[in-house]
Amino acid sequence: MSVSSASSNDSFDFDRFSLSSDDNDERNNENIFEEKNINKDFATHKMSNINKNKEINKEKKNVVNIFLDMLNKTCETEDTSSTKYLPNILKFNIPKYITERITNVPCDNCKNNIWQRIGSSFTKILDKHYFLCCICKAKFITEINLLTHAKFEEMEKNNQYSVCTKNVKLYQSIKKLTETHKFNLNSFAHFLENFMSNSDINCIVMEITEKSFDNIKYIKPYPNIRIYNFDMEDYRFTNQSRVKSLLKNGFIEKIDDVNYKFLKEEYGNHYEYRAEATNKCINCKTELNLNKFRLEVTKYNKEFKNEINKYENIYYLLYAVCNGCVKHCDIVQKKCIKYFVELYKLKNFREVITQEINNKNISKFLKIYNDAFMELLENENENKK
Repeated sequence: MSVSSASSNDSFDFDRFSLSSDDNDERNNENIFEEKNINKDFATHKMSNINKNKEINKEKKNVVNIFLDMLNKTCETEDTSSTKYLPNILKFNIPKYITERITNVPCDNCKNNIWQRIGSSFTKILDKHYFLCCICKAKFITEINLLTHAKFEEMEKNNQYSVCTKNVKLYQSIKKLTETHKFNLNSFAHFLENFMSNSDINCIVMEITEKSFDNIKYIKPYPNIRIYNFDMEDYRFTNQSRVKSLLKNGFIEKIDDVNYKFLKEEYGNHYEYRAEATNKCINCKTELNLNKFRLEVTKYNKEFKNEINKYENIYYLLYAVCNGCVKHCDIVQKKCIKYFVELYKLKNFREVITQEINNKNISKFLKIYNDAFMELLENENENKK
């Protein structure tokens, strides 16, 4: 019931419950006493929950220690020669009730607490191990594979495989792995066993591992590669795969690692219509541990791309977000979607997009959605202060 619609019979009796009423002194004292007891019980309950949470966290840390002890014993007794450099933990003889337990330790890279299965977060390379969140672990393994491939090519260029090339079949098999992108640290290290000592191989493996771990926090989600037109008067941003395709077909030439130009006057047919996606966290502005952050409208690109000028400079579709802010930005995104669904009085966000496409208004709506998201993000941050 609203305040204005309340009847006189429902109005609050201020005199009866006046703080200055002598008739209510005893009742007030009782209420105060009861309130103190309630507060005391609440504080006790709250402290009990805090202690319980501490015990749960302590238990999870103990489970991690149990896992590491079991892993060390398993490594001593089992033959893991096929994956001894970067072993698959799930293939070890460790019970699932241990590997599938949720851990509560900080990610070794981004320092955010990990709330995922031990088997999913743990990585072991030779005698060194890492606990990584799912985002950092994916980057870590990708970077290891890239640096492993680069190391193979470097050693090949320096003719360090001269001894091994006598075994043509072996050499061709490892070359085939590199061409099919199935090349990994284990296959490379086992290949090196044919003509190097174990200590030298271990040094190479750890060199790749440590460099990969140092690199992952600096990996940028967007390449920001520029392709200039024939006269070098204008440019658009694109990605690495588009550049490789254009270089292969002789349409562009390389100026440097991030700048290219068209060799013919056909500028406009081979670049992406978006402008630069800045490699800074949309929320805290850090440049470390970044991932792609797409506004919800980008999920419907295929549906509205024909309604947008192909070369329109749409700068408000792609952002970056760091590991520490991704959950916060996801929450803001959900609130933004809910706002537009309720504003349009529709069932879901897809219906909102469809309506704007039908109204030939999608290009304008993209900017409206972007502005609303940014305003909501700013307001959420202000409320946190």
